[in-house]
Formats: sequence, C-alpha cells, structure tokens
Amino acid sequence: MCSCNQATDDDLVEETKKCNCGDKQCPIGEELIAGECKRVAVTCEIDIDSVEVRIEASTGLSIVRISGIAFHDGVNKNSWGIRPELAASISHDMIGADVTLNHPEAEMGRFTRNMDGGVNEATVGVVTEASYTASETGYEVRYVAEVHRHELFQALESGLWMRPNYGVSIGGTGIPSEIIESEEGGRPTMWFADEFELDHLAIVHRPAYENANIETAERVEANETIKYQTESNDNYPKVSTMTDETNESTIASDEMEALQATIVLKEAQIAEYEAAQDARDETDRLALVEKASDLGLKNHESFSTETLKTVISSWESSRPAVAEVEMSPAAPATSEPVEATESNEPVVANYLNGVVVKSSESLYARAYNSWANAYNSVYSGEHTAKLYEDLN
Repeated sequence: MCSCNQATDDDLVEETKKCNCGDKQCPIGEELIAGECKRVAVTCEIDIDSVEVRIEASTGLSIVRISGIAFHDGVNKNSWGIRPELAASISHDMIGADVTLNHPEAEMGRFTRNMDGGVNEATVGVVTEASYTASETGYEVRYVAEVHRHELFQALESGLWMRPNYGVSIGGTGIPSEIIESEEGGRPTMWFADEFELDHLAIVHRPAYENANIETAERVEANETIKYQTESNDNYPKVSTMTDETNESTIASDEMEALQATIVLKEAQIAEYEAAQDARDETDRLALVEKASDLGLKNHESFSTETLKTVISSWESSRPAVAEVEMSPAAPATSEPVEATESNEPVVANYLNGVVVKSSESLYARAYNSWANAYNSVYSGEHTAKLYEDLN
C-alpha cells in the first residue's frame, strides 16, 4: 500500500510531485485508501500545564480540568508544523472537540472512537476553551479541557501525568500545503497552511514537542482551589489557595466583618441560654440534696441530680411508710332490757353431753328429715329410715 504521508527520498520532491500507487496517483499530502485518495491523518503532541479537580455543587459530579499549550510555532518531532493563519483558525475549532486517552486509530482517512465502554482510545472529556497568542518569537495556542471519566482522575490528580514525557496531542486530517525535503536525506518536513480539520485532543505519553510538560495541577473542592506545581515551573507559588469563582464570589471586607459580628452575637446568645439552663439544673439538684438530708442521708452534697434521684428512690423503697389507722371510740353497751318473747310451738328435748337441749319441733323436724333423706339415698328397702312425721 502506498502512503503519501510516509514519503521517501524518491517520492518527496517539489510540491507538485505525485504519489504513485500502481495505476492510481494521489496528490502530495494524500494517501490511497481502498482505491481512493484520502487526506493525511496526523497527530501533534502538546503539553498539559494544569490539572484541576472540580466538584459541581448542583449535581455532586466531579470533573478534572486540564490546561496548557496546545501547539506553537515551529516543527514538532513528527516533522510537521502549522502556519500562523491556520493556527488561529484551529484555536476556534478546538472548542467542543473530544478529549481522548491516546490517539484513536484512523480508518478511511478518519479517526475512530472506542465504543466498548473502556477508556483507551475513547472519548473521556471535551475541550471548553482555546486561545491564540502571537509574539515576536512566534505564536502559541492554549487550551482548557474537562475530563469526565473518573477512571483517569487518580492519575491526573496524583501528578503521574505531570512528569516529563507526558502531555496531550491534537489529532486531525489535512493536506500539507508545503513539503520540504530534508537536506540530510532524512524525514521531509510538512507544513499545513489551509487544509486541516481538527478531530480530537488526546492525552498521550512522550509528546512530540521537546518542552512539553505539565506545569501545574489544581484541585477544586467545595469552592476552594488548591494549586500544585512541578519543580520546573517557577511562575506559580508552590502552594496557593484561591476561590472557585475568584471574580464573582470575592467577599468584601465590610461584608465579612458584618458576618463575623453576626456569628459573635449568636454565640453570645447561645452562651446566655446555656448559663440559664445550668442555673435551673443546679436549683433542682440543691432541692434533692435538701430532701436527702431530711431523710437522714449523709455525704451526698456533691452528687449529681441523677445520682440523688437514685439514692432517694432506693432509700424510700426500702422503708415503706406505715399507714396510720384512726381508731374510733367504742360505742357504749345499751342499758335497755331485752324483752323475752314466749312461743307456744312444741319443742323436742334431747340430752347433749348431759345437758338438756330444747329445739322447736319444726326446726328439729327439718334437721331430722335431712339426715333421713341422706341415709335413704344409700340404703333402700326395709332398712330405710322413717321421716320425722312417720315416727309417731
């Protein structure tokens, strides 16, 4: 297969040179893919100079914010560069571009994406800001991107990807406007001036630019930012603290003083309430001390309220109170004589232990018949007992 972005000394000459692939010829900067000339897919490694972990208060979700130099004037290690006019245009196109972990594979002249749920060669974030700055020595394009895949947070926040040989890289497709053959017979240099389409921004190992690195790392949590940096960057303090939204959430000194005054007042009111409550509790405790003293207890003056209640309850339960019974005076015996009434009913006389006992005949008959009936319920026939009426 013939690939025009992998040129050799024989096929890289002036700009009008063609790439011969059998009977098919492709212009310089394109390669033959499935019988068609496709634009070159290229990548350009760049650096990360800050990493920031942000917690969204409204949703509770976390993101990692990275920023740095996207690319600058000159030729990178892959032997290609971008002219200033195109660089300014690319800086606008970068906003909204995908952030990937490593460069996805290119198929049919286009970059693919890993869609199996993993992170390698998959979309892990998005570019949110980009800017183009020109200077006397050249230009540079800076970027700000957000990483949303939590699998990458630890590596970014720990600083592992802030070490040398780590950075980010742009990936895109385009047609070189100029190809310069190497005088030493090495790899030719390609320059892009107008035909270039940005595809993604990838987090990679071994960036192409010599000075690519991660300069700072920022961790944002609960509206507070803690910024870290590598030893190679002296533009930032080693550790500094700033608010999440510096321009909008800065509290004026007079507002802060008023807030502190309110806090002092609230604390004084709380202290006053607690002191009054303590005084009421001490009054209740002293009342229990006095009660325990009245019961005859000793050495209890320093006891707490709960201990005093327990001691008094135990003492009272072990000595129940004796109920007082009010004695009413005895009623005097009556002195009135009781009149005896004489009855004309016949009586039945018997001796009981040698003493004559007289009973009315009706009472005696009921008693006798009760005994006879009980006897007859057991014995019958000629042995039955007669009732009182049948005796005579």
